[in-house]
Amino acid sequence: MHISQKISPIKDVLANRAFLRLWLEQISSQFSINMLVFSLALVIYQKTASNAAVSWLFLAYGVPALLFGMMAGVVVDRLDRRAVLIISNVLRALMVLILFVSNRNIGIVYLIVFINAVITQFTAPAEAPTIPQLVSKSQLISANSLFSFTFYSSTALGFMLAGPLLRFFGPDGSLAFICSLFLLAAFFVSGIPPQGE
Repeated sequence: MHISQKISPIKDVLANRAFLRLWLEQISSQFSINMLVFSLALVIYQKTASNAAVSWLFLAYGVPALLFGMMAGVVVDRLDRRAVLIISNVLRALMVLILFVSNRNIGIVYLIVFINAVITQFTAPAEAPTIPQLVSKSQLISANSLFSFTFYSSTALGFMLAGPLLRFFGPDGSLAFICSLFLLAAFFVSGIPPQGE
């Protein structure tokens, strides 16, 4: 039997409702975080006209990956991954809500982005290792490929859509939309089985 015959088509993988929920969580989560960072970058530049101020924002988002990336994987391995994803998405939604009342203070914006990025470090090691729990061996390659494609495409689309989102909804409306996507991600992942079931 050729290896192509052992790999389930994408449509069969998406027919798996548990995996579909995890995949929709990934899409919502990735769109949210990328639109948030790029939207804030645009807002900060509009307020300050400073490239340095925007650079500090991206630094606040990037540093947690260096500080907590490896540790996060170790911590997540000891926890129920579904619970980690639910809590992470709800906490990130709360961080976005805080921006409603503090988005004029750039220092607080940096702090919220930093905290949001720390929380985000726990999502990837909770998402990818959950896939084998939800799909059969024949679906695993297709499921992993779909996850990888979604990760990179949602990053690009999140950045691309941030500008139009700001233009049509303004800063507060954009934050409300991003917050709702984080909550939607938590809702999607709440429907998958807990780890070990």
